[in-house]
Amino acid sequence: MYKIILIGCFFFSIVANGQIGERHFFDRNNELVDSLNSYYYTDGRVRMLETNTAFTDTLFSYYTHSGKLKEYQVYTGGITNGPFVSFYENGEPMQKGFCIKGKKSGEFTKWYPDGILQESVTYRENSKSDWPIMNTYADSLGNELVSNGNGFCNCYQLYLGGILREKGKIRDGLRDSVWVAYIDNVLAFREDYKKGQFLTGARITGTEEVTYRELEKQPEYPGGMKAMMNFFVQTMKYPKYARKNNIEGKVFVGFVIDKDGTVTQVKAIKKVEDSIDQEAVRVVSLMKKWNPGMQRGAPVRVRFALPVNFRLK
Repeated sequence: MYKIILIGCFFFSIVANGQIGERHFFDRNNELVDSLNSYYYTDGRVRMLETNTAFTDTLFSYYTHSGKLKEYQVYTGGITNGPFVSFYENGEPMQKGFCIKGKKSGEFTKWYPDGILQESVTYRENSKSDWPIMNTYADSLGNELVSNGNGFCNCYQLYLGGILREKGKIRDGLRDSVWVAYIDNVLAFREDYKKGQFLTGARITGTEEVTYRELEKQPEYPGGMKAMMNFFVQTMKYPKYARKNNIEGKVFVGFVIDKDGTVTQVKAIKKVEDSIDQEAVRVVSLMKKWNPGMQRGAPVRVRFALPVNFRLK
């Protein structure tokens, strides 16, 4: 007898198999590319082996051109669970924070490339706000626009390959009233908040406005997790070679849900053995279209990792 167990879906994480993980190369938009066209690459390293089903792994990213450290993030069993630190290519810190069981927790701090503090926010468990508590925000000259949780924010960040600039009131650390946002200086969306809670928004494209009532919506397999598990049980076969040689293990399969829900870029990112790895990839590639992820009223690509456990019994 044997079991093929679908553990669950998590946001994309690259997990090492052994001491050094397989390298993966990405462009500035975090899309998988070949090494010659890459902006950075990832390299997973196991820090501590806890059990045969749970492990702690640190994912390192490096700038391709310079080889300098871009960021590192700690995972446990494929889920972010520990410190996160990122750096600019000049070596200055970019962002620092901590994650617990896949969620940001406590204080997250950002800096400008010259080392000036940009932002300090706090993520609180069970918060009713759709955003973290903003403690401080400063412009690139170091002038505080938000101090002690109050002020008017003129915030910017990288967003979908462009520069996103958001403007709005911060009251007691929370977004309040009307916020407007520009992508590369073009009005992109307008949102209403009350004490940190998102009420409604409108995405603006030229003269067209699309309203939305959710900031983000994750991709979903048609029929939900139960339907996906049934699909795997009905479709996947335990490889003869692995069964004959009593080979077991957990394969992590990375893939992208495209804007139209198509499953793309399927690849084994934590491997066990060729026949098992190939079977897991084969079945994931056969999945039907998902309901795509949405961000501010527009479909977006979302990267996942799916752990599948092959177990003989």
